[in-house]
Amino acid sequence: MYKNTTPENFQDCLTALMEQRGLSASHLAELLGYKSKTTLLRVLQGKAGMRCIGNVYTDLCRCSALQLTQAEEDRLHVAYQVELWGLEDYQARLEMWRLLRKNETEPLSMHLSAPDGSATSLEAFLNDFVPEGETGSVPVRSLEILLLSGCYPSVMHILAGILERLEKRVHITQLFMLNGDTARTVRLIRNIMPTLGYHCYEAYYVSLNDIVPDPIYSGSGTGKAMAVRAVTADGTVREYQILMQEEKSGMVLEAPGVWNHWRQFTAPYLSRATPLKAALPTVKDYIGLLEYYGETERNREILIYKSDIYFNHIPTDILLHALTDSLSSTAMPADGEAILQDLPRLRVLQEKRYQNAMAKRQPTHWVASARVLQQFARTGVLNDHFFAMRPFTGEERLRIFRHLLNEAQNNPYFFLYLLREEEEESFVDLEATYLDGVGFQLTSYGADYCLSEGWTETMLTEESFCALYKEFFMEELLVNHTCPREQSIPLLEEIIRSLESAE
Repeated sequence: MYKNTTPENFQDCLTALMEQRGLSASHLAELLGYKSKTTLLRVLQGKAGMRCIGNVYTDLCRCSALQLTQAEEDRLHVAYQVELWGLEDYQARLEMWRLLRKNETEPLSMHLSAPDGSATSLEAFLNDFVPEGETGSVPVRSLEILLLSGCYPSVMHILAGILERLEKRVHITQLFMLNGDTARTVRLIRNIMPTLGYHCYEAYYVSLNDIVPDPIYSGSGTGKAMAVRAVTADGTVREYQILMQEEKSGMVLEAPGVWNHWRQFTAPYLSRATPLKAALPTVKDYIGLLEYYGETERNREILIYKSDIYFNHIPTDILLHALTDSLSSTAMPADGEAILQDLPRLRVLQEKRYQNAMAKRQPTHWVASARVLQQFARTGVLNDHFFAMRPFTGEERLRIFRHLLNEAQNNPYFFLYLLREEEEESFVDLEATYLDGVGFQLTSYGADYCLSEGWTETMLTEESFCALYKEFFMEELLVNHTCPREQSIPLLEEIIRSLESAE
């Protein structure tokens, strides 16, 4: 893609393209097969509407006589998108696109300098408290981190590793500012994605109006700092502050009392901040969680980005049969006894969620992967298979796919789309459900929903992000990156035939 800090509008891009080739409006009109140069002149003078600009853009890309390079085609595409959406919306949609695309770029390393002249990296600094292996420095009893802005990919990547290794002994609170720039909001959320799924990570945001000039937040609200409080194995308390100058460098200082200083400094902000992750009121137990979703999902439009089958699309009797078979085994999981005791209530609530998904008069749009659906047909295991549930049997899988085929053919509110085969590998492994009017729910890929092991839900509720995601899903993802809906029917029929032949 053509890279520039500020992409051109279509008028300027076309003008530059003509100047580079020494083309007049008359000559270019002739190459494009136009009867006159009037249409081009209207575009060049900024007097054309989007329909006219779109036609000229299409004709330029199709014109073999121009011999456009790939870079020039990319440049034209960006300019057309800027014209179509406006610069601000284009940049926001680009950030949303990056959220769903795999990023092959390795995070930068942040180098820290200390007052005594020594130097280390942020990763090495934190690993002194939380070693990656069984050898190394003594691990901490507990680690608290307060992060102000600093949503750099490198920082969040390192913190995700700390959360994974230290589990319940770490707690991270992050506070950042949103300034009304939707592109920036999406970029911040994309950067903190590695940490969002951990229950011991909390994120809050304040608006630009809440920020006053102070040592941390500049006029644009881009200040970045980290406070760290570690209790080591022998009970010693050590406190640090890290000031981040940019993504690649910062300064670290150890000082007793600095933790309380930062907590007191941020208290006024946190008191009026908004949680980025909605607090699900009943996440302490499965029944409470199902009750919450049974209400929030009722008669709402739902947009699902999930490579394999959604739990609520599986008939309740099939789902609970697989669950009770596992719970009645001798190797019952830790949370199994509580689930078994609440089974009657569980059945009622899951049926309610199933009816919310299949019998409501609001559309469900589901983007899935043909490859992953075929994989489930072979294994009976979902990518987010519940920890206390056995794999689905061949007969159960056959019933599930027959049910999906019936819904795809006969339910006017149920829409199944398949990612284009050539694009599947470029999309991230992300399971996202957008509930209209509620928020954007994220479930980590490979989740097993075991509460006792720290699994938690994440519901993003920031309004500009949610509105942009819905628009992007409907107008970009579905239109340009999925197969026509009709192609989902042959796939389901093919899977059904293969399961029938295996019986």
